[in-house]
Amino acid sequence: MRDIAAQIQITERAAQRIVADLIEAGYLDRERVGRRNRYTIQTGLPILLPTRRDVDLNSLLNVLVPNSSSVEAELAAVRADTQAEISHAAQQEAAARRERMQADEAAETRDLRRRGR
Repeated sequence: MRDIAAQIQITERAAQRIVADLIEAGYLDRERVGRRNRYTIQTGLPILLPTRRDVDLNSLLNVLVPNSSSVEAELAAVRADTQAEISHAAQQEAAARRERMQADEAAETRDLRRRGR
């Protein structure tokens, strides 16, 4: 609920009221899953618009929600970014590991030299 409120720039309480109204009107179903709620949109219901024209919810959602290909493209971009971040982090870790090994070897060499004197 917090994410929805932030995305559309309203308070969390306002988002909760809107969702409660949609549930009461039958546009949303709420299912409790553990400590969370899962909402299902009833897309076949008509919406009464101020112009007194009925439009089904599915048609409205098709206009408001990006199509699946753009969602898939966005997910692919997120996956690529995540993979790049993981790769970068792995490279940084490998470099840090090499530096530690070099420092350990240098310390061991110093110790051997001191013992040899």
